[in-house]
Amino acid sequence: MTFPVEKFGKKGGDVIVFLAGFPDDCTSGWGNTVVEFSKTHRCLCFCLPGFQDGKVKPWGYSLQELREMFHSTLTAALKEEGDDDIKVTFIIHDWGSYIGMCYVNKYPERIKRVVAFDVGILNSPKGYNLFIILLYQMTFAFIYLVSQLPLIGNLLANIWAALYFLLTPKFLAPCPHDKVPRPRSEITVNLFYPYYQQLLGPQGYFRNMRGMMRPKFPFTDNKDTVSPPLMFLYGTKKNAFFHSDSF
Repeated sequence: MTFPVEKFGKKGGDVIVFLAGFPDDCTSGWGNTVVEFSKTHRCLCFCLPGFQDGKVKPWGYSLQELREMFHSTLTAALKEEGDDDIKVTFIIHDWGSYIGMCYVNKYPERIKRVVAFDVGILNSPKGYNLFIILLYQMTFAFIYLVSQLPLIGNLLANIWAALYFLLTPKFLAPCPHDKVPRPRSEITVNLFYPYYQQLLGPQGYFRNMRGMMRPKFPFTDNKDTVSPPLMFLYGTKKNAFFHSDSF
């Protein structure tokens, strides 16, 4: 399995790699950004497996699997560009930010610079932040768990997801002002698997807290490898923030 990818701009230019998160396909979450950058750069736009066509293997993919799958997909894509050793600018968002930062931790030599949106290094959320984050993430994790039940599991999960998006008050959602550009019909329960894997999966928070994959910054402790510089941006009109104060 590989990450879906769409390519824009003239081949041979400086490469920008985009990695999107939930619930976006390769291009839906970037607005006009890719169009503008593709005028001067080669843009490779990735999304998580299954987020382009909705097809996901049972129980989804662990975060470690996603990191290594992304590495193999990016390596192949850069070989097609003509140079698999080039350093790229990395623009990441949401789950793409979490997995992307973990990717840079392991493969910093691949990345020239990083621009991350909304999701930073989350050490220990507290108080209301913790409540909001756990509320919706645990909801999505259990919706995905229900979807894997035989016979009517998928039906029940889709009903639960529809009720959540319809009835959950805005103050119980992390980003009440978000306008998701993808049609609701494309956001199926199959796309909820990262939440299940992070919280309830074999390598997740509640089953393997110490062993779960977490990003860190600076990206590398290796004195022989320079940590790529990072620009971090986040929205301020939110009910919960996905970065620690120290970050």
